[in-house]
Amino acid sequence: MNGSYMRYFQTYLLLILIIICLSPSSAKADLIDDFESMTLGTLSDQNGWTATSGVRAIRDANTDNLLMQLLGGDANAYKSLDTLAIDEGQTGTLFFRFQVDGNSIDNTVGLADVADPTSWSDYESTTRIYPDDSNIKAQGRSYSWYFDMTENSGANGLSTDTWYHMWIVSNNDTDTVDFYMQGGNIATQTLVAQGYGFRNGTTDALSTFLAKSGSGATSSLFIDDIYAWSGQNLSSPIGPAASGVVDVDTGIDPGQRTRIGLDLPNLFTFIDERVAATDSTMPADRMPERTYSGYWNQTSQWAWTSGFFAGQMWMMYQQTGDSAYLAGAKARTAALEGQEYNGGDHDIGFRVFNSFGQGYKSLPDGDPDKADYLARVLIAADTLAGRYKPVYQAIESWGGNQVIIDNMMNLELLFWAAEHTNDPAKAQYWTDIAVNHALTTQREHVRPDGSTYHVVRFDETTGEVIEKRTAQGYDNESTWSRGQSWGMYGFTLTYRFTDQQTFLDTALALADYWIDNMPADGMVPYDFDDPNPEVPLDSSAMAIASSAMLELMGYVDSSEAARYFNAAELMLNNLASLDILTNGLEHEAILREGSIAYNVHHMGLTYGDYYFIEALQRYIEVINALPGDINMDGFVGLDDLDVVLANWNAEVPVGMVQYGDLSRDGFIGLDDLDIILANWNNNSAPPSSVVPEPASLAVMAAGCFAIMTRCRQNLSAGARLRPAGQRRSRQSQQTAWIAGS
Repeated sequence: MNGSYMRYFQTYLLLILIIICLSPSSAKADLIDDFESMTLGTLSDQNGWTATSGVRAIRDANTDNLLMQLLGGDANAYKSLDTLAIDEGQTGTLFFRFQVDGNSIDNTVGLADVADPTSWSDYESTTRIYPDDSNIKAQGRSYSWYFDMTENSGANGLSTDTWYHMWIVSNNDTDTVDFYMQGGNIATQTLVAQGYGFRNGTTDALSTFLAKSGSGATSSLFIDDIYAWSGQNLSSPIGPAASGVVDVDTGIDPGQRTRIGLDLPNLFTFIDERVAATDSTMPADRMPERTYSGYWNQTSQWAWTSGFFAGQMWMMYQQTGDSAYLAGAKARTAALEGQEYNGGDHDIGFRVFNSFGQGYKSLPDGDPDKADYLARVLIAADTLAGRYKPVYQAIESWGGNQVIIDNMMNLELLFWAAEHTNDPAKAQYWTDIAVNHALTTQREHVRPDGSTYHVVRFDETTGEVIEKRTAQGYDNESTWSRGQSWGMYGFTLTYRFTDQQTFLDTALALADYWIDNMPADGMVPYDFDDPNPEVPLDSSAMAIASSAMLELMGYVDSSEAARYFNAAELMLNNLASLDILTNGLEHEAILREGSIAYNVHHMGLTYGDYYFIEALQRYIEVINALPGDINMDGFVGLDDLDVVLANWNAEVPVGMVQYGDLSRDGFIGLDDLDIILANWNNNSAPPSSVVPEPASLAVMAAGCFAIMTRCRQNLSAGARLRPAGQRRSRQSQQTAWIAGS
């Protein structure tokens, strides 16, 4: 090769090298983690991760995809980038996708220049996912402060329950960072912030991926598909951004499970296990709210749900008399001290009355905490009354003069406080507010057919209605089932305290709508009008409605009482079924299949568990009032016998009194007949050890004759079970659980 060719070849090679150096990077993104190799549960020590107990690997039931979840406050996780670290003087790109649930959030995701970044000061190039009124926003850290990302319309109007892609391009020469996003309302990849400065500035490599939630965070951050590569590379390693709710609460079936049903001793044994386990594992100043993949998130005393677990503890103390529950209930209640002054929303009743109020009712006179509990409830009543708006005569629930049907529940705080104060003027003041609120809700929230609106917004000057809508249901004109149950329960308790017929009439209208629209199997959807053939259930709505109906039945005649009892019993039996009860599953809640809103389903909910326990306690009171009184007419006689004989030899769900399972063994037979006979012609339950007086033996003999006559009439033809079409109308809710139907 002569000299001229050598010079030509060298020049050619130099040009090739220059072209390569100047060409945009086409390097494929390198995976930090997509979590697909993880074992479900605590993330720490898996695949190089260090994490707190509030960080878990979970499965999204919508996609069968594994991902990382940060639960509640003070959760953090980090992992070394190893060879993907961005060296000093270099530029690199971090990609990940995220989704948040709820609005009370405070999470940071990004890069650090230290190996163990556990404090905020360790962070350099980060984004902050932060609440912004009813939406969320992504902020960028620029030197000492976080700033909104505002370029190209920015990232201020993000939605919950929506997946977003984020690219963080970090220049570790100038110590500045640019942010790009896509997803939800950001249709295409968009530069949303540019030139934000590293928090501290650094001369070290950005070597660690991190994610951290603030101490006040009460919702979950989900992260998946974390990638990094050298230079600025804005391609997506997983394709276009997709929206969708993370639906992770699927439970893990370990094998054969046994249905408990309304076998009350075994059912309360299971409930005891669940409640005690949560109390032992959750810090005293944290409260369960909802489950993800079977595990509770943790909230602070400021969450609207914070009083429900203390209430569960008090009810379990009432149920068991166990001193451990007493100590635990007092500790959980003490963690809510100060909430009696929290007038930021209407939920003070849920926070205070379900904790301090339940405690007051549970403690004997002379207990040193009882007077303190009462004092706090009375303060809370004054605080709630401070939200009353005379112009539209209702308690404002949310900002902007919005009143929600849920608020009917918190009237119990006002009514009860009025009965327990020594100040007559205060008592009248609280009562007037509660009655006026109920009348306004009755007029504006309840439709002519007995269904309900969720939210009504008023004009703050004129008091006129501006808008009627839903916030959590399927549609503005649909009936969100939990809202319907809140209203049913609220108007029932309002009648309890006022004895005003108009409130009983409204409670009955709501209950009748519920029964008329409830599926025949008693499995209630989150919204009665969602047309989806696979519409999700709401176990919390079923629990609240069951509890309400078991009180409501005490205010009506026997035929109506049986109607409400049967509906409540059907739903309680469903709640105790394998479809909803979590026995045998890796789960921390009592019930699953709870729904928060139209797009958040399949969860355990602390308020669902609370009202389930309450409903079971009310159920026990009803069935123990007079054993054998199946039709709820206050008398054990031929009508009750008919029910047993109509279902003779049938296998039914355990404990279904409405079908005659008085012995609670899941079978209609001689044991149930014995209970009818033992209480024949009774209108109150006799002690089982009492020997009948001679004068009553004749009555029992007549009863025996009647029983034998009915038995011959119904069983002589060899029929084991009366055909379904011949059964009484009050049993119209029975299903294929009954043999032969």
